[in-house]
Amino acid sequence: MKPNNKAKNQKGSVMNGVVDLRVFRAGAEAGQEEAGHIEVKPSQAYYLGYYVKVVGKVVLWIALYLWLNSLWHVSLVVLCVPLGVQALFTGFKAWSLACVSYRLESERVIWRCGVFSRETGSIELFRVQNVGMSQTFFQRLGGVGVVTLVTQDPTNPFLHLMGMRRPEELRDRVNEYVMHQRRARGFREVFVN
Repeated sequence: MKPNNKAKNQKGSVMNGVVDLRVFRAGAEAGQEEAGHIEVKPSQAYYLGYYVKVVGKVVLWIALYLWLNSLWHVSLVVLCVPLGVQALFTGFKAWSLACVSYRLESERVIWRCGVFSRETGSIELFRVQNVGMSQTFFQRLGGVGVVTLVTQDPTNPFLHLMGMRRPEELRDRVNEYVMHQRRARGFREVFVN
């Protein structure tokens, strides 16, 4: 029996015309997801810069409290209130990122977000014109980034996939997937001066 030259068994490869995106899901094993369908969640490393700033603020508040307490007897409530408020804001920010998910399917990308209320939307992959990637300094340290899909959809001209692990590889794979969908539907770009 001849091996199938179209199917490759490498990470992130094309398998029978479907790009294998399982490599971008932590702990995803072969056969665990449907072929070409995968649920991707952002990494908390996306907010690494924010978390570093919060730690800096907390250190400053504690130092200010200790200094004020050495001059006058200051109640511990003066320290606990701003620390509690900061903890609530930081916790909500982390929780809201944990409630974001992206489902990459064979013909579309579906996203869901929202903590108390829920928003769901989708973009057909053949409508994607460009796939870009950006990383801040702290996102580079955390190994995550934002993959941006520029689309022809008037209601969703941009879709930002936040906190994606290995964003350069994901950008390349999604771009291959988009090109496959555009070729399958017979789309061609025409430039007019």
